[in-house]
Amino acid sequence: MKIAYIVNHDLSKQDGVTKKVTMQVDFWRQKGHVVEIFCTNFSGNKSDYGFKCYSDFGRFFIRRDIVKDLSSFGPDIVYFRYSAFGFTLLKILSQYKCIGEANTFEVEEFWGLFKKYKRIKFFLLWLANKYLRPIIILKSKGLVTVTHQMAIADSNKLYNKHVIGIPNGINTTKYKTLKRPSTDSSTQLFFMGSPNQPWHGVDLIEALAKELPHIEFHIVGLEGEGLNNVHYHGYLKSDKYMKLLENCHICIGSLALFRNGMDEGSPLKVREYIALGFPVVVGYEDTSIIDSGMNYSWFKKVDFKGDSLAHIAKELDVFCSKSKDFVVSEEDKYFFSLEHTEGKRLSFFDDVYRLQGEG
Repeated sequence: MKIAYIVNHDLSKQDGVTKKVTMQVDFWRQKGHVVEIFCTNFSGNKSDYGFKCYSDFGRFFIRRDIVKDLSSFGPDIVYFRYSAFGFTLLKILSQYKCIGEANTFEVEEFWGLFKKYKRIKFFLLWLANKYLRPIIILKSKGLVTVTHQMAIADSNKLYNKHVIGIPNGINTTKYKTLKRPSTDSSTQLFFMGSPNQPWHGVDLIEALAKELPHIEFHIVGLEGEGLNNVHYHGYLKSDKYMKLLENCHICIGSLALFRNGMDEGSPLKVREYIALGFPVVVGYEDTSIIDSGMNYSWFKKVDFKGDSLAHIAKELDVFCSKSKDFVVSEEDKYFFSLEHTEGKRLSFFDDVYRLQGEG
């Protein structure tokens, strides 16, 4: 199968999205598919990368060069990461069998950002997604969501009957186990996030730290003053934060996805923690855990919507005591791997292609 992968993200940045796209494409090619990436928000040197690069996606007009390049490639399926409405995307949807990927509840996310920061940009993005997003979903032949909750949500299911929830996965074989049994008497917790993302719940980490002064919390990717036991490290390159992570015992994922109307998630960063062997604490149901049907002792979900801070702090304290020296096994990593997630995605591509006919 020939797959065109449209990514409206700057793939010159070595971030989580770039890692995900690269790993997906490598896996698809290993399975015998012909794949071309069309990167539509690119700022790097185009000659350094082996894919089609464009400065923008043409939201308010049709980018003829993108349409022409797609035509030359002649894909069986066009797979695109949904970001926002655009006339170039509308044109592509009318010409090819397209499958979208939804990574969040966009309407709820931008409304939450507007309420918190009162910026007109977030209001306009909320408005655009509320009224234009359904058009894109309706015209797509299929939709992949990163959680089962999103797959059955009215905002997706009402507009497209071919929807499937497939969690994010990573190539777990490329990660060497970093976690080691502890030689430190204190307990060190690690979190990595980005500014202006309230669903990460950094405020909740600070609240927990006040309740648990004997536990050290390390926060990477953000600046802050912190408490005696909260250490903000700001942005760190990979080698620097991996060095810090070597001395930690447990990792923290997003604690406040409920602020985006989400009770389920599958963040890439949490998969990296697991691949490195670390037990994790999160504030949501993980889609891969649901798929596995397992109740892993090294995976702790806390509920800031339903439980008191004191109750959660007590639970976390017990979890840290039990899991401080625990190392996640290779067997337990399977449901977070590309072998599981991308196998399902490719099967869905094939199903949608056949449902829509060969012509």
